[in-house]
Amino acid sequence: INGLPPIAKSEFYTRFGVESKRKKITSEVVSEVKNLLNSGKTLKEASDVAGVSIASCQKIKKGDYDS
Repeated sequence: INGLPPIAKSEFYTRFGVESKRKKITSEVVSEVKNLLNSGKTLKEASDVAGVSIASCQKIKKGDYDS
């Protein structure tokens, strides 16, 4: 995949069903992840349910997205 132009990469990804893990962090996502973490879920489980990356879950847990 390295060396392919971006358009070819996107066609490759869509052809084989590879989806991006990037998602906009909204207040709903923040509250969902916090509830999952407070109920005893791990970062990996919370990220899978909420559809965000583990790093984003870590930031939410740390409080970076608190307004």
